Amino acid sequence: MVEANSFNETKYRIEHGITNRSVDGVINGVYTLESAMGKGSYVAINPEGKAELSSAKAERFKFTYKGSRTNQFADCMMLYTIQTMDGKYLALSGNVPTNGKRLITQDTEYLWAIDGPYAAGDGSFKIYPPDFPNLYVNAEGEKSKDGTPIIVWFEVQASPPEHCGFRIYYEGSASTSFSRWKSMPATATPSQTKFVMNGKPISITAAYNINGSNYLQLRAIAAMLNGTAAQFDVIWDGQYAVIEPGKPYSGTITEARLQSTTNVHISDTKFKMNGEVFTFSDARLIDGGTNYIQLREFAQKLSGTASQFNVYWDSEAKQAVIQPGVAYTGEAPEADPSTDTITGSDKLEDGIYYIKASKDKNFAIDVPNSSKEDGAKLIIFQKTGNDNQKFRITNVSGNKYKIQCVHSGKWWNSSGTKGAIITQSDSAAIFTITEQADGTYRIMDSSTGLYAGISGAIMKNGTNIILWTEASDASQTYIFEKIK
Repeated sequence: MVEANSFNETKYRIEHGITNRSVDGVINGVYTLESAMGKGSYVAINPEGKAELSSAKAERFKFTYKGSRTNQFADCMMLYTIQTMDGKYLALSGNVPTNGKRLITQDTEYLWAIDGPYAAGDGSFKIYPPDFPNLYVNAEGEKSKDGTPIIVWFEVQASPPEHCGFRIYYEGSASTSFSRWKSMPATATPSQTKFVMNGKPISITAAYNINGSNYLQLRAIAAMLNGTAAQFDVIWDGQYAVIEPGKPYSGTITEARLQSTTNVHISDTKFKMNGEVFTFSDARLIDGGTNYIQLREFAQKLSGTASQFNVYWDSEAKQAVIQPGVAYTGEAPEADPSTDTITGSDKLEDGIYYIKASKDKNFAIDVPNSSKEDGAKLIIFQKTGNDNQKFRITNVSGNKYKIQCVHSGKWWNSSGTKGAIITQSDSAAIFTITEQADGTYRIMDSSTGLYAGISGAIMKNGTNIILWTEASDASQTYIFEKIK
């Protein structure tokens, strides 16, 4: 470890914005940890209390120096406790440190040895249990993607490999009082993150970035998701901020001229959803009394509700991707279709079909007036057998398909929002077609989780085919009658 004066030089540079490089030494203070495997791969604690990598959240940890001692190799070790914002200690799961043990949080104190840096100025540190100096903390599988578990692994090298290294960034001075630490000044800057939903860029006007994490005004999230499969309403009932999953948003966004500010505080606002009262562990009050929520934490909380959505970081495109109607994983959908591949009679064969309404088999999906125009809508109409009621089904992967209008050569598509009419287009959307227990099929927009249904379940000529959340009646189930 380096002398205090060398550390203080680094601290000065960080505090004055001269550099954001890793510190040259660790004294009592608050820090963030970044894996040496890649820039922006921060250590964060997930809702289960386990450590993992995150590109969206840089967890703040309180490091407290606990003294030094020598190990069995006569090397001097500097010992620390590492605590989370809620005062829990970073520790190893289980009683005996072994390969693959995951870092977790617990209520009792746990000691870590910290050694380094291994390259002056921008070096990384190794972190290990003091009784096991070759059992290094590292990113599992030498990966840098979000959700990668933080574990320990035995390494024989005296100088640890890259995936065992962590850059340590100073965030502020420590306090023995956690209430004081929680209100420690932080700088919120207007977020420059690009957001994409349903394949299209979206504008979010009320978003800040703090230490690499995006915080969105709660009402801005509600407005952003309004009309999608993840829409929700939020109201103030005089005691709680009440979140109502599945309901359209009825309010407005609190207008704010975003600018860098240190007027940032931990929010103690109590929220209520489906009868449960709770607080968000990482909510902030920024530049006043407006709540800003960490987007991933919000997605985790809504997972499994009528307003669930996924959000993940697309490292290649450098953008945050939002998927309404999909359970939160924090990761991109698997490209490998093996998990949803279906075989035998459950899987539709490629071919040309009539798509008839199971609610009334005399009606089929139709393009009115045999239009070949881009944007012509899909409706139901009494079955005629004409080409404008014939659709070519082409498998893409698993039970995902493209659907083409035979008469025009155009493809099914939509804006992807709740209530949107499905139209024909030169570009193809991907639909998931799944067989039901009664032999009928549901057609789901794969990018949003919304289902193709007969608007209002009204069985008459000209009723639109729209996207909607899952319904329990037969307005969203169809019979695929193969022609050839």
